[in-house]
Order: sequence, then structure tokens, then C-alpha cells
Amino acid sequence: MNRLTALMISTLLLAPLAQADTRQPVSLEARQQAFVLDHMKSMLETIGAIQADLAQGKPQQVAQRVQQLKQHESDTKPQRLGRALPAGFRSMSKAMNQHWQVLLQPSQDDKKIQQQLHLLLNQCNACHRSYRLER
Repeated sequence: MNRLTALMISTLLLAPLAQADTRQPVSLEARQQAFVLDHMKSMLETIGAIQADLAQGKPQQVAQRVQQLKQHESDTKPQRLGRALPAGFRSMSKAMNQHWQVLLQPSQDDKKIQQQLHLLLNQCNACHRSYRLER
């Protein structure tokens, strides 16, 4: 491979890395940041567990899984976290919570559950496209 070809390939591969990160930075205290990271992980694990429940024909377990997630959130959420988050982040969180609330209601309707999971993941992606935690 000649040098020009190598340079073009490396430029194409590195170009996405060179783009500026335009997401809004969010600066939190260490305890708040640890909670946010743990909660995001817990939400993804809950979504995965719900998908496994649906694949196994057990939609009746969905509400219980969401209840466990919400209980863990309530038990571990630091005080004044909401005040530390940007208004748009809080707005996305409220929208996401509405989908969790739907899943808290026992349902045998796989399609309804899948729709809520889809909407939850859309919220996750929108938030990650908009914000970044400063480390």
C-alpha cells in the first residue's frame, strides 16, 4: 500500500475521533455521579431482564422487576440530586419515568411492554447524545 492510500485510510478512520464533543457537560459531586452511573447500569440490566422474561413467556414478572428498580432508586438516590442536574436532563428523566410507570402496571401484553422498552431506550440514547458526565 502506498503512503497516500495509508494516509487516506488513517484520516477516514480517525476523522470521527477528531469531532468535537458537543454534549452538555454535567458536573456532579462524587456520590451523585456514582448514583447516576449505577442507576443507568441498573436500568439497562432491568431492560435486559425484562426482554429475557418476554422471551421466556413470563410478562407477569415485568412489574416486579420495575418495582425492584424503583425501590433501589428510592433507597440510594442522594438528596438534592435533581437540583444538580440541568433542566433538560431532568425533563428527560421525567419522560423516562413515565415509561417505567406504565411497566409498573401488571400486563400480559408483550407488545405494550416491548413498546415501552423501545421508548425507554430512545430516552437513554437521547440523553447520552445530549449530556456527558464530567469526570
